[in-house]
Amino acid sequence: MILRSAPLLPALGVWVLLFCGCAGDPPPRTFSAASQERDLDSVIFRCRDELVATPDDAALHARLARSLVDRVMLREINYRNLSWSDPGPYGAALTDITIPLDSFPRVSIPDTLREAESHAARAVALNPGDPDAKRTLGRIYLGLGQSGPSDTMFAKATAQFEAAIALEPRSAESLYGLGCSLFRRNRPADALIALNKSVSIDSSIGSVYLTLGEVYYDTVNIAFAYACYENAARLGLTTAREYLQLAYHYLDDAAERRLLGRIAFLRRDAPAFLKPAIRAVLNAASLYHPAIAMEFASRALEIDSTYADAHILKARLYAEEGDTGSAREEYLEACRLGTAPFFSCVRFPPEIREYALGQLPDNDVSLALFNRPPAPGGSADAIPGWLTEAVRKRPGSALAAYFLGEAYRDRGDTARAIFWFDRVMSLPPIAFPQMYWTIEQTYLQSGLLPRVVLVFDRCLIGREGNWMTTILGDAPATKRHAKKTLRLAESYCAAGLQCSWMILKGPPGYWKGEAMKQFNRAMELVPESPGPYVCLGELYLDIGRTREALRYYRVAASRGSQEAIAVLKREGEKM
Repeated sequence: MILRSAPLLPALGVWVLLFCGCAGDPPPRTFSAASQERDLDSVIFRCRDELVATPDDAALHARLARSLVDRVMLREINYRNLSWSDPGPYGAALTDITIPLDSFPRVSIPDTLREAESHAARAVALNPGDPDAKRTLGRIYLGLGQSGPSDTMFAKATAQFEAAIALEPRSAESLYGLGCSLFRRNRPADALIALNKSVSIDSSIGSVYLTLGEVYYDTVNIAFAYACYENAARLGLTTAREYLQLAYHYLDDAAERRLLGRIAFLRRDAPAFLKPAIRAVLNAASLYHPAIAMEFASRALEIDSTYADAHILKARLYAEEGDTGSAREEYLEACRLGTAPFFSCVRFPPEIREYALGQLPDNDVSLALFNRPPAPGGSADAIPGWLTEAVRKRPGSALAAYFLGEAYRDRGDTARAIFWFDRVMSLPPIAFPQMYWTIEQTYLQSGLLPRVVLVFDRCLIGREGNWMTTILGDAPATKRHAKKTLRLAESYCAAGLQCSWMILKGPPGYWKGEAMKQFNRAMELVPESPGPYVCLGELYLDIGRTREALRYYRVAASRGSQEAIAVLKREGEKM
């Protein structure tokens, strides 16, 4: 078994803290994520009811906004793994499909944050001297920066945290939020100043040390980072995701190598509050500690036993130790939960995948795990029997139909592949972005542009708050259109961009013409949007026709596109 004698030196990614930063008092670890959500829902409903009677109550608006953000934070941290990940380099639009499980009601994160923004802004308008409302606005913009125009949102977050600090100069929460926003804006030096001030005011919150550690880690101050992790371990954490990310730092043996060249400067350069912890780091025999990873994976499961990623990590560590039985049970539990990122599951050992299929023959996750469709090169008819049987027994399984289509595609039988991909598109969507990315690429390479548009349009349903400003832009004039129209215009633009990228792979003239058709269709639907003009400008720049590109960028700039304005300035300097 894995020894437990290694020092507890955890670490954490800053990403989590974009939502849980500045969240006030952390909930007790004994609360389950579901019970926390129920409590927050109760507060949200009560605030909404009370606002009907007292619509100008600044405190109520601030409390409702804060509760909505906390609700999003719980959803994002504890259940984000419900969406299988990694859709490919251009499939970002497909990543937010969620599984509509009854036990995890669907929450549209951007829409919830927008609602919170309206209440926080109202609270600030009613009471400009409320630093808590400004902090909440900062947290909202950090969250929106994950799914929209990030530079703009992170800049807004910075401004709100700075405004809160102006009202409360010694607020550890506001300084913490400021550090998070500055780090997201690629200003680590400024982030370090804010975070160090935060811990100098309140040194009792583990999450702040974890964020500080991530900034140090990003700037290759490895010993400082691990010293912060040691302090965070001593203070404790509250979410399963935090503990799992802590664990992964101790499976990175490159950290130790990066540390060796800096030992001479550690004690001299370290902040005073880190020096005792740095001594512990330097005394450790190694920074690579599987025992610590196991410890924190177990702590994650104490908080949330449904966290499939933690089961997968424990299984991996058990397997490395030769404890096959324990590894198999942990993998099987991850399969039962069905919430692990797909590509984590694909890396299961073959014997584990076969065991999972035997134990869970009707489970979509085990179907995906048992084997990817056999390698290309065989006959189009040589499809494995288990796969055709799965499709026959489960005609409503999108995943089974997809794997059968992928098997035909890998054997060069594109017509049959498209038949089964069409079957997938006729079924309700599931949380497997890679599937939709593969289908979209197959349609694209076959010249089936209307079906490419259909894939994007289908996957954008319910995500209007997240994606409608990604390509189209957020000009007020575009908001007069129905969501269905905006979604279709966005889908045309996405299909046009895919055609633009195909110029390098196929007949340039054909793909250029198809791209222009898609962008022009988007223009017809939403003529006020600068987005299609930006896309056309990018297309012409890519093929070296700068004059035509600048013409489109000028139109986009006249409609408020900051990207187009920046391109015009850059190209103007060159001309």
